[in-house]
Amino acid sequence: MNPGLSFDPNFTVGQAVTTATSPDGNTLLVLTSGYNSQNFTSGPNKGNTNPDESNEYIFVFDIAGGKPLQTQVLQVPNALTGSPSIQAEKSFTSVAGRTTTFTSTIGTEAAGPRAVAPVKLGHPAALALGTITPGAMGLAVTADGKRLVVANYENDSISLLDIAGCKVLAELDLRPGNGVAGGEYPVWVAVQGSSTAFVSSARDREILVVDISTNSPAITNRISVKGQPTRIALNPQQTRLYVAESSSDSVAVINTKTDQIIEEIGTTAPNSVFPNNNGVKGSSPNSVAVSADGQFLYVTNGGANSVAVIHLAHGGDEESAGGSGGGSELLGLIPTGWYPNSVSVSADGAKLYVVNGKSNTGPVPQNCTDVAGATKEDFSACGAANQYVWQLTKAGFLTLPGAAWRSLGRTNRTGGAEQQL
Repeated sequence: MNPGLSFDPNFTVGQAVTTATSPDGNTLLVLTSGYNSQNFTSGPNKGNTNPDESNEYIFVFDIAGGKPLQTQVLQVPNALTGSPSIQAEKSFTSVAGRTTTFTSTIGTEAAGPRAVAPVKLGHPAALALGTITPGAMGLAVTADGKRLVVANYENDSISLLDIAGCKVLAELDLRPGNGVAGGEYPVWVAVQGSSTAFVSSARDREILVVDISTNSPAITNRISVKGQPTRIALNPQQTRLYVAESSSDSVAVINTKTDQIIEEIGTTAPNSVFPNNNGVKGSSPNSVAVSADGQFLYVTNGGANSVAVIHLAHGGDEESAGGSGGGSELLGLIPTGWYPNSVSVSADGAKLYVVNGKSNTGPVPQNCTDVAGATKEDFSACGAANQYVWQLTKAGFLTLPGAAWRSLGRTNRTGGAEQQL
């Protein structure tokens, strides 16, 4: 993925972490968050960070024709695996900042997306010892397009923003207080309509249900989950919430009417291929995406370099069939690049867009292990080589035929064997 830097045209980025599609299905965004930093190779600042080449990026792709066409690259000063989110009418996009306490917004005009004034979230420091800086992470826009919910990862809270006014309306502390654990390290946000927000708390393994019907948000429920919840997504009917649980290698399915977990779906492999009777862990599911028809769930397994394809029971809405939870089936796995971080589905379900964050670095003979660096603390020469391993770890972007995977593992009802990839 090449951001097209005029002064370094061969530079490619690493650590692609998040994808997002526009409601009309015509635009795809890819956000990077990692070590996209280069050093001066010569001159008085040799070996020191080059600020012009040390940014994170939002890649903008036209996917109206299925095949992604890169149309623009936006530079952002920092990012913490935040979620770009797109508003239908205004093509509004938000990006979470890492070392500065703001959320940048990108508006769309005839000339293309442009950065507008940042909104400071008002956190002078993180709720941590040492020099940890505040960081916003997951973002979600209300259905009416008027407000934005931001997860303040390092401050155990969410902020409610007015989009048109570019201002903070309220902040809600997610911790219950009195020494009781809860609401810490909020990662992701999903908004149901314009009245309810679901927030995943990674530290305390819970999903918080927040009433945002007014500008005074309030917690209405806490749903305990068995694994560490990371990214979450609603089905099209918004009756089900899917929660990637990275530490339990599963996805929790929550009924959004009752706030009850109705199903746990493993993502490691189909039982017919690998029963996993010993409960081996390591698939590390880290993002979820639902097809537009609600029939299929796609889950990136960061630790297994794959996308799990899951057929959802009753189209992901068991109540429509008069039943409760259960019955969803992991059909198979799609191989990906090293450590997939995010998957998005085209509006027609024909394409999957997957980004991975890592690659092999190859040899690094000029990394900072030379004699001058070890004995004189002079790292200018090896720093100028730009061979630190994270500088050489590059991102990948895959486009896959989504519809082709839907038949994975489907049983031949006449007695034929199942097949999985």
